[in-house]
Amino acid sequence: MKSISIKGSKRESVGSKATKALRNAGQVPCVIYGGDQPMHFSAGELAFKNLVYTPDAHTVDIELDGTTYRAILQDIQFHPVTDRILHIDFYRLFEDKEILPRCFSIIFLQ
Repeated sequence: MKSISIKGSKRESVGSKATKALRNAGQVPCVIYGGDQPMHFSAGELAFKNLVYTPDAHTVDIELDGTTYRAILQDIQFHPVTDRILHIDFYRLFEDKEILPRCFSIIFLQ
């Protein structure tokens, strides 16, 4: 599986005003889940071009303040009119843990 590197910066303020200011500055608010605590960070909108707008699946090496976290894309939200990226969720990968697929229930209509 191919890997993409993204440089970001941790963010302390996670409220709606801070998020709006980030988006106005061309940044995308993101969260990495899967560790002890969720890690909130932001990165430039263009940094996600090769991750989002491709049919291939990638792992992501996210560099935050000198520390690199390996993750996969979990969820992404787009603006309904402009299609700009509003928010991205990542899931952190660990060498000693397995990723379990989500359970989906399938309803068959007869």
